[in-house]
Amino acid sequence: MKAAFRLPPIAALVMLCAALPGAPAAALSESNLMGKWCGIESSYAIGPKSMVVTRHSDSAQLIFEVVKIESREASLLVRWKLQGRLGGTEFGEFSSDGLNMAQLANNKGPRREFRRC
Repeated sequence: MKAAFRLPPIAALVMLCAALPGAPAAALSESNLMGKWCGIESSYAIGPKSMVVTRHSDSAQLIFEVVKIESREASLLVRWKLQGRLGGTEFGEFSSDGLNMAQLANNKGPRREFRRC
């Protein structure tokens, strides 16, 4: 009769952990978005109560009232109000070092890349 091969308990635990999928990425929070972001066409200054967009072409500023920031699986959705109109802008593709992100494309505009500045 052959002896069954048995792993020591610690070896079995190590093998089990190695087979598990990697830990999920850290959830995004408002702190990932706060601050100044520079892009090719515009810049953002994002705070808990306001989001200021400055267009580089004419230096015009749009000041949005931040209503709330929703954390999604891989993005942050800023719900805002401008001149009584409600809307939203979604940001994602945050780099692991927190220095780059993108405004995600939607029916009102294309994807735009930003870097911390």
